[in-house]
Amino acid sequence: MTIDELARLLRRDVARFHEVTAGAVVDLSGADLRGSKLVGARLVGAQLGGADLTGARLHGCDLRGANLAHARLATTQFHTCNLRQASFAGPADRVRLVECHLGAARLDGIRGDGWLFKGINLSGAALRDVAITGVELDQVNLRRAQVDRLDLEGKQARRVAAGAGAWDGVRWRIALTDELDLTDSRVGALRFERAVVNRLTLSGAEVDELRGSEAALLRTQWTGAKIARWAWRGCAMSELHLRSCQIGHADWRETELLDVTAGETAIARLELTGAKLLHGAFRRCDTALGSEQGFSLWGRVRIDASPALAGLAGRAVRNGAEVTVDGHAV
Repeated sequence: MTIDELARLLRRDVARFHEVTAGAVVDLSGADLRGSKLVGARLVGAQLGGADLTGARLHGCDLRGANLAHARLATTQFHTCNLRQASFAGPADRVRLVECHLGAARLDGIRGDGWLFKGINLSGAALRDVAITGVELDQVNLRRAQVDRLDLEGKQARRVAAGAGAWDGVRWRIALTDELDLTDSRVGALRFERAVVNRLTLSGAEVDELRGSEAALLRTQWTGAKIARWAWRGCAMSELHLRSCQIGHADWRETELLDVTAGETAIARLELTGAKLLHGAFRRCDTALGSEQGFSLWGRVRIDASPALAGLAGRAVRNGAEVTVDGHAV
């Protein structure tokens, strides 16, 4: 059968399509599947490159290893589909992926707007050169994923688990993120822009560069993180808790710091010019200070076995702050 004949049969009668193809890998390259409603279709390894799936709805379909590179996916919906090892590439807008499995899938060179990822398993997937605006992420598993040049802009992300992966060249422009877990990951460059991130986890991660622009970190707890450069100038951090972390250069100039605690943490160079600290507790922290002009303390600050920070507390602008150094009020 020709590609057009196969496409017409698939649209009309999925059961008959299965009988005719008998489980063979089918070639539907460039097929017209616009507006199709496919339920339970078996398309394992199918060639769908360049196929037109505009407005199509796929429910419970088996697309393992399918090639969807440069398929037209505008307003296409995938629900409870098996897309393990499938490949996507090229422009696509308003794609909805709900409760689908994309383990070890490849997303390469995607440009799009209005994508929804909900209840998605992307474990072990490879994302390269992907840029999507208007994106929404809800319960996304990116564990062990390989991410290179990812640019996401949108309103909300929720429960993104991305531990034990490799990320580089990531630009995160999602306005509100609730839980982004990068535990034990290897991170090259990660930049947050105009983003509020609640519960960013970097425990055990190794990070070359963590950067913020008009960004805020909330309720963050890290153990054993290694960060070569942390550029957070003019941003904010609240409920930041560091334990046994190693940080190279921390540029926190003009940063607002609320409720910061650190224990057994080393910072090779800490810049604090114009920064404000409201409430903090530091124990056994090895820190080398850079600029500190105009650094101010507010609320209650406790410093133990951390000589450089103790000296800084004595020079800082005190705005009624209650400062305790090694158990003594100063």
